[in-house]
Amino acid sequence: MNINFSKGSDPYGLVKYVLSPAKQESEQTSPILATNMVGLNAEELAEEFRFAHDYNPRVRKTMTHYSVSLLPGEDKNREEIAVISKAVLAKTGYQDCQYLVVEHHDRKDHHQVQHWHIVTSSVDMNGKWVDDAFIKLRLQHIERELTETFALQPKPERVKRDRLNLTTGEYRLKERTGKELTKEKLWRSLQQHTADQPSMLMLVTRLKAENISVQLHTWKEQIDGISYGLEGIAFPGYKLGAAYSFKGLQRHLGVDHAPEQDELLRRVNLLTAQQCRQLVKQSKDRDSAVIPQAEGKSTARMDLAQEMLAIALQVFTLNHQAGRTEETDAGVWRLSGKRYISSYDFTSQEFSLESLEDEGLKIRGQVEGNTVRMAEAQNIQANDVAAFQEMRRILEIISQTPSVKQAVQEL
Repeated sequence: MNINFSKGSDPYGLVKYVLSPAKQESEQTSPILATNMVGLNAEELAEEFRFAHDYNPRVRKTMTHYSVSLLPGEDKNREEIAVISKAVLAKTGYQDCQYLVVEHHDRKDHHQVQHWHIVTSSVDMNGKWVDDAFIKLRLQHIERELTETFALQPKPERVKRDRLNLTTGEYRLKERTGKELTKEKLWRSLQQHTADQPSMLMLVTRLKAENISVQLHTWKEQIDGISYGLEGIAFPGYKLGAAYSFKGLQRHLGVDHAPEQDELLRRVNLLTAQQCRQLVKQSKDRDSAVIPQAEGKSTARMDLAQEMLAIALQVFTLNHQAGRTEETDAGVWRLSGKRYISSYDFTSQEFSLESLEDEGLKIRGQVEGNTVRMAEAQNIQANDVAAFQEMRRILEIISQTPSVKQAVQEL
């Protein structure tokens, strides 16, 4: 199963495309498999969409378009397509929006691939804009969930690209000196430190602990490139191989990174080699320890929730100062991440942390001065605890520099 996503502002053009007779199997039956609209043609449906858009004229990209494809040989009937499409809308937050589902048959005829289109409004019938932050990353998780729920064939895993090639000049230098080249040392170190699929925060910490310098490159305010330096020689990640670029580390080697951790990553990269060695040692000590039980209503569980909320507040603060949060209501700012969403109400001083997973973590508390007092906690899982323990260790180190504590005080 594969889901593609795009946005636009032309309801008529989009509806006309999906209803195109050239894409249909027969002109006798209605091409619309599921909808909550009453229009019968492109003009009427487009006018309905515009009616909802008028509720919120500030939204520019008013239309959302999902294209869903199955693997060759798979086939679902009209009712099953409707159920799968409604699940896509629900999991992406569009369940209260106008929508229509139309199957196209051109690829099925030529490539034995069944695919259909979901057209929906970016504004629901209450005038609320649907937040689709990090939708492409979220769709990867949704694809896996729906593949399992509806007994679909999983997408073939992409083969890891890990070619380690030396140039002709490097081969000659190696033959002449008989020594391991700097590039080879970097390969060896990267292979060693990515074997357990760590977070990007921990990978950079491990490299700097071995006196390997790291330079992070930014595009449109997000980190999307990485370079490594050793023995006075710098190597862009992609020059070491596709698996060692910033995206390649995540795609091919399983290194985990969420965009909301960019500010933490930048601060980790400012740490000294000695501070990074301290972090690596603490991480090894914690890995050998037992993670506290996260279930139940014990005092230990409440203490965990309190600590996790405090960590989330520091991460929120770093991103808020960097301008990476968004104001959703008057005085309410939110940080949307890959796995968690945190929200801070500057009026009521209420701070909350919530997992994007169904029935996932939810913690709510009250900010009091430089601290946050936990009021409610639900569904804390062991993987949540492990992730926040790592962030805590990093924050403990970087807070020794004049930054994080002062930032929290300025909230």
